[in-house]
Amino acid sequence: MKNKKKNKLIIVLVVIMLLQLIYKLYNGTQKQDFFVDELYSYGLMNYKQAFIFEEPTFINNWHNKEYFDDYLIVSEEEATNLAPVYNNQKEDFHPPFYYLLLRIAASFTIGTFTKWTGLILNLIIFICCTIVLYLIGKQLFKSKKYALLLVGIYGFSKFSLENTLFIRMYQLLELQALLLAHWGLRNYYKKRLETKEILKFIILVVLGTLTHYYYAIFLIGVSIVVIVKNIRKKRFKNLIKFITAFIIAQILISLIFPKYTEQLSSNADRSSSGEIPLKYKIEKYANREKEYLEVLDNNMFNLKVSYIFIGIIAMSIIILLINLVKNRNKKVRLKINRKINIIIVPTIFYWLVISLTSPYIDVRYILPLFVFILISIIYILKKELQILIKNKKAVLIFLLIISICYINPLWGNKEVQYLYSSSKEKFENIEKYKNIPCIYMYAPATVLYNSFTGDLNYVRQFENVYIMEAKEFNTENLEEVLKEVDTSKGILIIDSDRTAYNEAKKIVEDMEQFENFEKVEEITIDRNQPTGVYWIH
Repeated sequence: MKNKKKNKLIIVLVVIMLLQLIYKLYNGTQKQDFFVDELYSYGLMNYKQAFIFEEPTFINNWHNKEYFDDYLIVSEEEATNLAPVYNNQKEDFHPPFYYLLLRIAASFTIGTFTKWTGLILNLIIFICCTIVLYLIGKQLFKSKKYALLLVGIYGFSKFSLENTLFIRMYQLLELQALLLAHWGLRNYYKKRLETKEILKFIILVVLGTLTHYYYAIFLIGVSIVVIVKNIRKKRFKNLIKFITAFIIAQILISLIFPKYTEQLSSNADRSSSGEIPLKYKIEKYANREKEYLEVLDNNMFNLKVSYIFIGIIAMSIIILLINLVKNRNKKVRLKINRKINIIIVPTIFYWLVISLTSPYIDVRYILPLFVFILISIIYILKKELQILIKNKKAVLIFLLIISICYINPLWGNKEVQYLYSSSKEKFENIEKYKNIPCIYMYAPATVLYNSFTGDLNYVRQFENVYIMEAKEFNTENLEEVLKEVDTSKGILIIDSDRTAYNEAKKIVEDMEQFENFEKVEEITIDRNQPTGVYWIH
């Protein structure tokens, strides 16, 4: 009988996962464009150097489509060369493990640039996340039904969809954090840490840190819980084993990727606020917290996030008062499993550190955290409802209804950021102009801040593109550049230098004096406008 029930639950889990995969695959077909970091994901795991704009031949030359595609595509000749995976990360700000997996995925799409290289990899990682989350749910709730509830909410949530659609290391970072939490829950009450568990911990720390340096924040949160627990229980042998394993993991990371320490400090420098007076730091951090709460609300809830937490606090007070009245002579308290600290402490610690130090206010930095916020909220609501409602099935049904309301916003009008749905029309527009010679104008400073790579997916659509520095952009140089080019259909000018917008427009308008060039039109092909895109014909 137990086996039949177990098999039914496994079937339900598989069905939920299949439905979520279909749902995510459908959304994958709707993805129209890439964020700049997604394009870097392809280039960094493949190209002979980290940044295409550092190529000696990049500036002041005409380039065809294949030149730009070479940055993004693994060719037959490059298929067995994994050196870029490692070498390019020494020039970037991230460790190499995700890029290795993406490069392996690219071995199935040799000679082609396709979103499915990254999306299929993310979908595989998502399946792993779902399985680990199910195991966490079983451990924490001591219930397979609640584990299924967690899995159901997670896979259909907006934040999970965003994470899967974003071709970057954050889906893998989420998996690494879930695995670490699972390890912490498994070993929370153990009086003796076994050797195999120590080895697992070392492997998790090495792979997690080599995925993203933000993993270290979650690791510190888990470590605090483990260390405090062992000190409180006077399990000093466990404590020594854990700290030794932590040190061994750090040594291994440094041996595998010697740039680790330097990049870690470099990332810290990028996030620091410098010599800013305390008053302004406090104001800045208060604003950042507010903005990140808005990000949380937009990607996780259909209500203002503050209402959710106010609701939980209000419910806690009401439940406490009811119990005080009903049980005046009894000691009343919520039966909280201390294992939840493995989830809540790292979650709070990660939120505080990221919200105060991330280079920008962006959903990607906290994407791996949403699943832990979800676990925490469901756990607290369940514990509180069980005091008010004695029927366990009623509590489960109530939470199921709340969950359906939670998932519903995704089927409504919530915009999915990493789909870039509006880009479809712009790519169709490019088709009209792709055979016209194109001048791409930029300033070196903007290139260093991702301007060109952000435009790369547009630029690669054109058959013939000349890269020119903004300071060289004048009528005399343009005449020289266009001397041996067929301009019977006119030329395109893409002004990516935001600071030189008005000046560039004036120069372009002056070009009406050129022979056979009678008209200047401003067109829309770039989602990053107001950069100027002009068709002169």
